[in-house]
Parts: sequence; structure tokens; C-alpha cells
Amino acid sequence: MQLSGARTWRDRVSQAWLFNREVHRGQYSDALPHVDAILRMDHEKTEFFPVLAAFTVDPRAFEALTAFLAKSPPWRTWFLSELSVRLPNQARLVQLYAALNETNKPPTKVELRPYLNRLIRDGNFDQAHQTWQAILPPEQRAAETYPFNRDFDIPVDGLPFNWNLEPISGAEIQIVSSVDGGRNRALLVQFSGARVPFANVKQLMLLPAGEYTFTGRVKSEDLLTSRGLWWHILCADKPANTLVHTDLVSGTLPWTDFNVKFQVPATDCHAQWLQLELPARIESEKKIEGEVWYQNLRITPVPATGAALVSGGADH
Repeated sequence: MQLSGARTWRDRVSQAWLFNREVHRGQYSDALPHVDAILRMDHEKTEFFPVLAAFTVDPRAFEALTAFLAKSPPWRTWFLSELSVRLPNQARLVQLYAALNETNKPPTKVELRPYLNRLIRDGNFDQAHQTWQAILPPEQRAAETYPFNRDFDIPVDGLPFNWNLEPISGAEIQIVSSVDGGRNRALLVQFSGARVPFANVKQLMLLPAGEYTFTGRVKSEDLLTSRGLWWHILCADKPANTLVHTDLVSGTLPWTDFNVKFQVPATDCHAQWLQLELPARIESEKKIEGEVWYQNLRITPVPATGAALVSGGADH
């Protein structure tokens, strides 16, 4: 089997036999090249994921797996995505990503997304936010604003603390230059007239408890819908807890300012989703056609009662 495996790395039977033998011998570093050969041929339908996931349990196997993943084999993105969803032990997942982050080939943004989503799903918002902040350039890390990338001048990357523009049939979402010819960029959503369960522009925020004002500008053109679009802010810890939503927008509207106040409670709302959505109550209300633009989105804290107000204060 060794001769066969050495002769051709594309012989699945011999590579699987050699992998299992080395695993049973506890020679984890020697086992991984054999499963690597198999996964390079077909990693989407492999039965080897449970065995590889088990490498996270034994400390020696975990060390070997981390070292091998640090070489960034072509199946790493798939494996990390599956591991983020399916590994019960979140602590091991955090340890693996931390170890990979110290290598010459740290996780890419594509590889970070399922990991951050797992941390958020488990309510580990602080760990997710710290991991995300660590990959930001220093100037972006220092200028902490809400929402992040509020002027849409930083590329969106699908990570939860930046704008998520999730594709959906019946709507086209893009960032465009201002239609007024100014420097400010804008979010543009175009609807085809189909029925769309739209809630596909969103961002996760970590606002401390307190009172805030959400402001921005909106413009619409022939936005035909029985209800309209609004921005919705809700607690990530308990999605049923709505903090605020803006007025519904429909029809044709020139650039118009909007302003709403909301309160972040001290409990059960450690993180918040800001999302643009079509709040359809029945199927027919999902039908929407036309265009809408948003820009100059700002969330600023309201000064505490009695605090000194500085005229013309800067945004936060």
C-alpha cells in the first residue's frame, strides 16, 4: 500500500488506507498528507470530515492539524466553514483560528465569515467583534463609528460588522456614487417587481446601553409597494425585541432627511442588528418595484439629561 500510495497520489483507496493506518498509529502529521491527496480530488462529498474534526480533540492531533492548515491547502476554506458550523466545542474552534492567525497564512475574510457567524450564533459577540477588529487597518480601528462604513467608502466584504449585501432574486443591491454628483456614496437597491422577502442589507453593531439617534437621507423613484421599506434596529440577543424602525418609504421622494430616536436596554441587548427590510405581513405585500437610495447614515448617542451640550459637536 505504501508503494501504491507513493506511485500515485490520486489512488483514493491506497491513500485512505494509509491515512487510517497512520491515524490508528497516532502518527497524525504523517496521516494528513494522505487525506490531503484525497481532499484535493474531491472535498465536497468526503466522508473524512468527521475524522478530521476529531483531530481537534486530541492535543497532538490538534497541533498537527493546525500546522497542516497553516500551509493553506486548497480545501482549507471548505473545512473551516464546515468546522465553524458543525464543531460542538466552540473553545477548540476559537483556539484553532487564533493559532492560524499567528501563521504566515492567517484566515482570509472568506474563511473568517463562517467563524464570526458561529460566534454570533452562540452569543459570543465580544469575541467576534475583537476578531474582526484585529484584521482592520489601524485607521479604521481607531475611528469607531456606527454604523461601520457608514458612508460606504470602504469595500464591503460580507463580514457581519461591515455591510452585508446578500444577493436575492428580484432585487439588485449595490454601492454607487451619489446621484447628485457629490462625493458621498450611496446604497442603491433596485427591485424588479417580483415578490421579494427582502431583509438583505444589514450590519451587526455593539452599542452600549443608552439613548441614540439614527439619522440619514433617503431618495426613492417609482417605488411601488403596498407597504414600503424601512430600517429596522433589533436586539441580536433576542430578535423579537425591536428597538426602532424608520418611517416606511414608497413612491417617488426627493432626497429627504430622516431621524428617529431609540433606547438600547441594559439587559438582553448586548448586540444589535441594523437592517433594511420590507416588512410584509402577507405574501402579496412582498411585491415591490422601483429604486431607493440611502446615504449619510449616522447613529449618535443622545447626551444624558443635564450634560453640557457643545454646539456643533462631532459625530461618534
